[in-house]
Amino acid sequence: MPSISRGTDAGARRTRKAPRTPKRRSDSSPSRRTTAKPPPSAIFCFASWRCPAKKVVLPLIHGTNGEDGTLQGLLEMLNVPYVGNGVLAAALTLDKAMSKLALAQAGIRQVEHRAVRRERWLADEQGCIAWLEDTIGYPCYVKPSSLGSSIGISRCENRGELTAGIAEALQYDAKLVVERELPGREIQVAVMGNEEPVASLPGEFIHDNRFFDFASKYSDPRLRMSIPAEIGEALIGQVRALALQAYRTLGCEGLARVDFFLDRDGLLYLNEINALPGFTSASMYPVMWEKTDGTTYAKLIERLIDYAFARHEARQSLSYERLAPC
Repeated sequence: MPSISRGTDAGARRTRKAPRTPKRRSDSSPSRRTTAKPPPSAIFCFASWRCPAKKVVLPLIHGTNGEDGTLQGLLEMLNVPYVGNGVLAAALTLDKAMSKLALAQAGIRQVEHRAVRRERWLADEQGCIAWLEDTIGYPCYVKPSSLGSSIGISRCENRGELTAGIAEALQYDAKLVVERELPGREIQVAVMGNEEPVASLPGEFIHDNRFFDFASKYSDPRLRMSIPAEIGEALIGQVRALALQAYRTLGCEGLARVDFFLDRDGLLYLNEINALPGFTSASMYPVMWEKTDGTTYAKLIERLIDYAFARHEARQSLSYERLAPC
C-alpha cells in the first residue's frame, strides 16, 4: 500500500530571526536560506509503483486548493505525475457556475439555475431577489459555486429563507448558484480513464430526507446504497452514456463521479461532476466499481495510478518551445 508523507505544519517551526547587528562575513561565507513551509492541510500520498525510484502523487485534499486546479498546477510545474484530473478539469468541476455553462454548450440537460455574484447582491439585494423569484421561483436551493459536501447550501421556500440562504452561502464563496428544486431521485455514476473512459453501473443512496444535506450524507444511520440503482436497463444505459459525455465535455482524466437527478417523468438532469469523490472503502465511488466488474479497492488505486503515469508520459513528448524548422 502507498505510504503517506505529511507536510510540515506551518506553525511547527519558526525561522530564527537575524541579530539586530549582524556580523560582517566574507563573500565566501554561505548565505542564509529560508525555506517556504507547506500549509497544515498539505497532505499527499507518494506511491512507489513498479520501481522504487518511480513516484506518483495521489492528492488527498478536498475542496479549495486541493481539487480546484491549484494543487494540480503546482504538480504540473514540478513535472510530477499525479492521480486525477488536470488543472482545467479540476477548476471547472469544482466551480458549479462555470461547469454548468460548459455542459449547457454540449446540450446536456440541467435544472434551471442562475449564478449570482457578491457584488451584484450587495449593489441591489431586492433586485436580485425579484429576478430570482421571476426566473427560478420556490422552492429553490442556494449553493456556493465552489464547495462540496452540501456545505453552505440552503433549501428556500420563501423570500425570507432565500435572503438568509444567500447570506449563508456568501460566507463560503463570492459566487453562488441558485437552482430550482426538482422532485425526484439522485443517481450517481463512477467514471475513470483518460482518452477512453469507462462508466460504472449507476448507484443511488436510499434516504427519506427532503434535503440531502451534510448531516444526512455523513451521519444518518438509515442511509444505504443501492447498486445498481433500481431503474430500468434502458435508463441504465442512458445514464452511463450521459456520464461519459459530461466527463469528456469538461476534459476529465483519471476519475470523477457524475451525479444526476431523475425526475418523476423519467428524465435525467445532470447535477454536478465531482472530480475528487469520497474514496474510503465504504464510499460510493469504489463500491460502484466493485459492484460493476469486481474491481477491488486496491486494484482500483492501481488502475488510477496507471492512468496518472500514462498521462504524464504522453505529455513528456510535447514541446513548450518553438521548434527549429526541419
